Amino acid sequence: MKTKKTPVVRFDESMKPMIESLLETIGGDGHTIWKTSILKSFPEAIQKRFIRTIESDGSYKGSIWNDGKMVEKIEGIYGLNLLGAICQDLGLDYEGKIGRGFQAQAYTDSINNWLKN
Repeated sequence: MKTKKTPVVRFDESMKPMIESLLETIGGDGHTIWKTSILKSFPEAIQKRFIRTIESDGSYKGSIWNDGKMVEKIEGIYGLNLLGAICQDLGLDYEGKIGRGFQAQAYTDSINNWLKN
């Protein structure tokens, strides 16, 4: 039996004010796992698209830290993925970078240029 796929809800021009507000909070940050409430002003389908349970791998760089303590896993929204998805959904050009922080800044710059238009 075939199951019907739910269409993906994407960021679009109508969300410009909300995207601008979101960028003021998370722009340029490629490391943080944000609380799910960061997307509370967006449609529920957008929120669900990005909420994940993210697990630590035990290494210093691959582990999740909360208040200075390593945690096994956490539910949240990974900022780098969110910024990249905004760029992709809006069809924005951005430069590929090495490093999460540099890539997040490239995404942020591209989104900021779109916001100015």
